Amino acid sequence: MMGWSVGQLFARDLTANTVEVEMATVLAPTRAAWARVTFNTERAMSEREALFKKGLHCVGIWHIHPESSPSPSTEDRLLAREHALAARPQLAGIVFVIVGTAQPPAGLRVWVDDGVDLHEAISDEIKQ
Repeated sequence: MMGWSVGQLFARDLTANTVEVEMATVLAPTRAAWARVTFNTERAMSEREALFKKGLHCVGIWHIHPESSPSPSTEDRLLAREHALAARPQLAGIVFVIVGTAQPPAGLRVWVDDGVDLHEAISDEIKQ
């Protein structure tokens, strides 16, 4: 895995039965450690504002973990909750993706934080 990466997830139509992530961006990390990466929140907000003008809504955050089948750390859970609560007026939950070192589907894990609980999204491929 090359370096640490973190970014945001954007969707155009929030009213559809299935909300499709149309764009994933990369934010420059401000700090990175074994299982922690931080980013400039002002830069993230600027990115959200610019993409909102193009009809895209921020629906989540993604980042890399140095493990094959990643799981959220305590700090990850706090980050997801903070963003879910901040998004509550517009969104029922925030998507939180962690990319591990294994090939998908095992190395790609997805959760949704609704401001109360962090729910793992299990794909049909992983269930089999």
